Amino acid sequence: MPEYRTYGANDDKILEDLDMGYTGFNDYLRPDQLQRGLLATSNNGRLGRNGEWQVRPGIDLVKAPFASGGDVFRLPTTSELEAEPPVVGLLPTTLRGGSIGINGNVSVIVDNPAVEPGHIFEVGDLITIENTFGSSFDGTANGTHILTAVTDNGNTKTLEFVTQPQPSGGVFVGLNLPFNLDDGGNEPYLYPDKSKSAVIGYKMLLDDSLIVGVYASTAYSNPNDSASQWAILGSNNSAVAINLADPTVTYDLPYKKNENVPPLSDMIQAFNKVFLLRDGQTALEWDGSFDNVNLTDLNLDNTYLITDLGDTTQEQWNTIAGTTAVTYEVNDIITIDAIGTGTGTVRSGFSLVKSGVYTQPVQIDCLPGEFAITNSIATVFGSHDVKVGDDITVMSASISGAAGADSGLTIGQDYVVNKIYEFGESLTNITLAVNDGLQGPGDYEGLYKYTITTDEAHNLVSGEPIIMDQWVPNGVAFNGSFFVQGLPSLNTFVIYTDFNINPTEASYANARAGMNAGFQFILDSRTVTTHVNDGASLLTDPIFTKRVSAGLGFTHMPAPPYATYHQRRLVMPYRYAVNDAEGQYTARDNLDEIIVSDILDADTYDQIYGQYRFNAGTADFNVGLLSFADDKLVVFNRNSIHLVQGSSPDSSSVQLITNEVGCLARKTIVQIGNNVMFLSDNGVYGANFQDLYNLRGSELPLSSSIQTTIDKINRQYWDQSVAVYFNNRYYIAVPTDGSIVNNTILVFNFINKQWESVDTTSDVDWDIENLIVAGKKGDRAVYAVNALGGLHRVDARPDGVDRLATTIPVQGEQDGVIYSIPAEVTTRQFTFNDFGRKRWSEFEMHVQSSASEQSDFDILAEVENIDAEVNLNTLSSYIGGSLDIDEDVSVRGRIGNRRGYGIQFTINNIQGRPRVRGIKVSGAPASRSTTSVQ
Repeated sequence: MPEYRTYGANDDKILEDLDMGYTGFNDYLRPDQLQRGLLATSNNGRLGRNGEWQVRPGIDLVKAPFASGGDVFRLPTTSELEAEPPVVGLLPTTLRGGSIGINGNVSVIVDNPAVEPGHIFEVGDLITIENTFGSSFDGTANGTHILTAVTDNGNTKTLEFVTQPQPSGGVFVGLNLPFNLDDGGNEPYLYPDKSKSAVIGYKMLLDDSLIVGVYASTAYSNPNDSASQWAILGSNNSAVAINLADPTVTYDLPYKKNENVPPLSDMIQAFNKVFLLRDGQTALEWDGSFDNVNLTDLNLDNTYLITDLGDTTQEQWNTIAGTTAVTYEVNDIITIDAIGTGTGTVRSGFSLVKSGVYTQPVQIDCLPGEFAITNSIATVFGSHDVKVGDDITVMSASISGAAGADSGLTIGQDYVVNKIYEFGESLTNITLAVNDGLQGPGDYEGLYKYTITTDEAHNLVSGEPIIMDQWVPNGVAFNGSFFVQGLPSLNTFVIYTDFNINPTEASYANARAGMNAGFQFILDSRTVTTHVNDGASLLTDPIFTKRVSAGLGFTHMPAPPYATYHQRRLVMPYRYAVNDAEGQYTARDNLDEIIVSDILDADTYDQIYGQYRFNAGTADFNVGLLSFADDKLVVFNRNSIHLVQGSSPDSSSVQLITNEVGCLARKTIVQIGNNVMFLSDNGVYGANFQDLYNLRGSELPLSSSIQTTIDKINRQYWDQSVAVYFNNRYYIAVPTDGSIVNNTILVFNFINKQWESVDTTSDVDWDIENLIVAGKKGDRAVYAVNALGGLHRVDARPDGVDRLATTIPVQGEQDGVIYSIPAEVTTRQFTFNDFGRKRWSEFEMHVQSSASEQSDFDILAEVENIDAEVNLNTLSSYIGGSLDIDEDVSVRGRIGNRRGYGIQFTINNIQGRPRVRGIKVSGAPASRSTTSVQ
């Protein structure tokens, strides 16, 4: 606005105030208390590094992989209830009776349901009838039909439709007894299964599958595939893996038959597996492989999806699955009862983890020839249920065979298994076997050396256990287990043994060599009693055992609601005791205990040394766990926070950090550098762990500046809130405004150190079951999983709209629905730091359009005391149309000398993703008296 160079004594000087950029919003203070650069509200906006406020990028549907399929009744969604006419999911109406006429013409009589809006039967309506039967018990009116006629009888209605031709007669309904009560002295016969109430359903929402929602999800990365990451979504009866680099690539991951996943389940990747945890039910696990598996490589009791029938017969498939007379097809689900044959293939799904009685480790007894030392590497032949990282203990170093032979092992010494060998990893044909004779002085003195040649590279390594088979009689001694103890070339290897045979070409014409099962550990000179020649070790028979639990013994995974990966272990709440019967658990009534697995072993838990309890006897319970730096495990209870120092159960310590604050939503716990964010009763806390005893950092929660928004969270369901950290922002999804699902995302900007936005969508059915950070390179982002849709990428679309899926279709896959983003921003209240009234005359606004879309928005001004709302029109009204792509403009407009104490501006977005750089307002003091008062 033009200004004068000088002002007279009675002139009103034009005053100006402005914001040249923004850092965040604050809805706790009054708008007139806010400092420059702070907004009063920011809905669906982002604040750039130059201080611009811009409409957030849109949410984009990545994949809605589920479709429903088998008569599931569900309640209508919010949008369906608000539709005109509304979609209703009504309980069915009872049938009084009916009749089946010639050619399938059916009439049924129902009570008049028109006492409530929407219960009106009309010609053309689709109805569903259940539990009826014909007078001959052959005919029926059951099924879904289209009404052809409706007759109003007053208290009843007659509905007519056509079904398949069938015997004519009456339509009996349950509780309308199918016999005459005048039995003539004969006991009436009540037909079995004919006494259920017959019902008719009107506008019942019948989905064509059993999938009703997504209840668990996680990010997954295959360590053997660096090209992409996956998102795994688990519905109530199946899971699917989605490739984030190419969402058209998906894999179905079935659950074991008759297993399902309830709401509030959890998924976690650990030990190259994905675990699906179901509170109080046996957990499910998937081995992480998308590869097809040959039928000879199946694992008993595991669940698979058939990918190719091959030449495997139906009889063989039934043997594999432990079934009879079932016709199997591709995509059928089987649980393995026997190892199979043929060229059929399967792909792994989710199988039950072990449950029931935990068998303590048994001794590993080595016979002569089943133990070998090769270049200080000890190898034990056989499958002994050990894994990499397991501790094994020497129980006996006794000897058999050659005089003076000694394993050199120390009784009681522990070793760590560093490699596992699987049977049949490589199989090659033998083309030549040569006896090189009895060996003289050296490591293999007194043994015979054999050099074996294969028809191709065998890929064997020194010290590996091998098996050879299919030798004819003069080489029959070679059918068995040996160790590779020399590698002259890529297709030759050497073994040593105490038998002397000269194999002929005919004897090994069909012979093969391949890797055998076994495990390996490294010897240390400090752990042996004497040096042992490699050859002498072949004649020894040491005994080993896995580590045995003290006290109560080991237990299987105790059906936890969730788990956390920490220092190569799984840590989880210990709420259930594992019963002797498989799949059975007993609640322990201790909600403040956790238990830790063995190293790299999700199936072994020590009930004495691996269990911790916190705040015993107080009104407190475990909510969440966080694996922190420096081998620290942070335990969040509802009313306290604790720290476990050290991951080894026999050397760890526990300390109380604070009992002044606790966590109420497990999935809001996020580590950001040396800080931890989580949702508490008082809002979002940002705890700094540099000083463990100053956990809270300050007396106020981090969310104190947006307390008005925090107060809108529905406290009945805020324990379901979820959060992640990405791109210098903390995203926390919460249920607001009475919602029972997470429908709002609050965004904290760590660069600006302020809350940035309250994100919502225009779809009233939008919910956020989980937030995950996943992907590689350009695919890495925040992904939102909603229960009735699928996988969505947050901050993905540059065009200012959301593409959402919030229903599970009957068939096929959703493309998503486009919604405008309800973006709105309100400035602080400008007052010129003066209590007096002003005449607000003009405003100026610097804006720029996005790089890909035109922009437009409404401008409103709110004047306080005297209160008034001023419509300042749209951006396009000032510039003659929408702001072009990537164009910037300075807009000036008149306010009309509205009088009031303060003024603030609200921008409601109409089009695109405009950027607001700054706003200036001009005015002058109002109602100044020119008369001096003495």
